Amino acid sequence: MRYLSSLIITVLFFCGCSQQSSLRRSELRQGQTVELTMNTGKSVQGDIAKIEDDALVIKDSDGQAWRAKDEAIIAIQGPEPVLDLKGNVISESEIQAQKGSKNTLLFSLSGAGLSLGASFFLSSMISRADEENRDPIIYGGTAAGTALGTYLFYRMGKRKDREAAIEEIRLSRGGLGESLIEQERQRKEELEKEIERLKKQVQEKENKN
Repeated sequence: MRYLSSLIITVLFFCGCSQQSSLRRSELRQGQTVELTMNTGKSVQGDIAKIEDDALVIKDSDGQAWRAKDEAIIAIQGPEPVLDLKGNVISESEIQAQKGSKNTLLFSLSGAGLSLGASFFLSSMISRADEENRDPIIYGGTAAGTALGTYLFYRMGKRKDREAAIEEIRLSRGGLGESLIEQERQRKEELEKEIERLKKQVQEKENKN
């Protein structure tokens, strides 16, 4: 049980770690979501509203703009930027606003059921080696395994909802899809013109005859 508990704590720790990474000032883009650590010890989170030569203007979740001078910024962190089909940044706030919870709920419920059965079976098998602590092993292992499995499936569902939100935003903004539609329209027009040209040639030949 001690090893099982340690494994579960380790997995939860790494799963709970933030996806944030250090970002370079020169690679930042307007609309990107960042967290700035200032030399005063204060942190500013939000989307980049404007990139100036010597400062960053950040708009927080309340819509308030903060101007942070480069010389006062100690560190810049945030998730890797998500781009639409035109290469523009999709901010995290926009993703969160679009994201639903359908997959999160479905995966969590399914994961709880699967994890309950699997952890109960494994705990029962392990408990055979220690008849004196059979019940604590079964109950503790089942509870821990179910909690871990439910959490992992919850994260999978949450990731699916995020991916669905990003795809929805990309489609709503257009881009490659619009380009393909325009190409198809032009091809159709060219085909119609070619048909008309061939019809005129046929009519001219008939008139000559």
